[in-house]
Amino acid sequence: MNRNSIFLICFIIFYLILFNILNYVKIRIKSLKGITMTNTLNKLDIVEKQKLTQSLKLSQMMKLSINILKMSAMDLNNFIEKEFSKDLGISVELNYSNQENYDNEKEVEINYLTDEKNFFQILEEQLSYFKIETKIKEICIFIINNLDKKGYLELSKIEIKDILEVSDKELEEAFDIIHNLEPYGVGAYSLEECLKIQLKTKKVIDEKLFLFIDNYLYFLADKKYNLIKEKLNINDDILFSYIDIIKSLNPIPSRGYSVGKVKKIIPDILVEIKGDEIFYEINRASIPQINVKDKVNNKYYKKINEIVSCIEKRFETLD
Repeated sequence: MNRNSIFLICFIIFYLILFNILNYVKIRIKSLKGITMTNTLNKLDIVEKQKLTQSLKLSQMMKLSINILKMSAMDLNNFIEKEFSKDLGISVELNYSNQENYDNEKEVEINYLTDEKNFFQILEEQLSYFKIETKIKEICIFIINNLDKKGYLELSKIEIKDILEVSDKELEEAFDIIHNLEPYGVGAYSLEECLKIQLKTKKVIDEKLFLFIDNYLYFLADKKYNLIKEKLNINDDILFSYIDIIKSLNPIPSRGYSVGKVKKIIPDILVEIKGDEIFYEINRASIPQINVKDKVNNKYYKKINEIVSCIEKRFETLD
């Protein structure tokens, strides 16, 4: 084999090796470009997700802040108690000392939406005409506040005793007073009792009339007069006199009275005029202080801090 042949063979081998190396490098570069592009896309995706999360978090915070700003002082109190009564895994204390020291006289003139007294207020005012102990008066107020819109009582005497921890004697004394309030018949558990309370206040005591009311009112509705006379052993004159008496009674004690629940208004801003000057202050005393005692659960700790922050922003906005 001559020199030229050897040179040619070496050149071919070198060329093949170089060609393979170049192919490998080219494939490697493509592979690296793919990895770099994937990493870049992943980084961009992470950044976008972070931005989206921050945006959502900001939106939620703004939404909470706007909702708290729109709340009345009373609604905000209810919101705080509801939120912090949940089991958040941390110890939260609501301090109402500010409210106890708050001057209620400043809100007397705006306590009610209207000067018209409603059914429940009228009943409560009448208690001042009775010489009764404070405890009996408190029982009476509790009963009045638990009457329905018709003036009937749905809460049983046993339940009232358990809730207020009072004796049978104290409860009976309170009911005696309730049954003497006008309009007569309030505090009854049934139509029959309501009618009989009214009869007793009119000094009408008739056993057969009471028996009629207790057992045969449904006969009266169906006009089964003969059956009523037979059951009570009475004649027509007595029957129709009973019917006239019953018709004179009021089956719905609250009829003719306003029974709408009166809303109390707690002002966000207190305004006072002294001479020619107007002074105002933010009513911070209407909202309880929120004290977070520990930091057990970071998730809920942050949530509570967000709520506190939104409440502070509310005060800043009002100011």
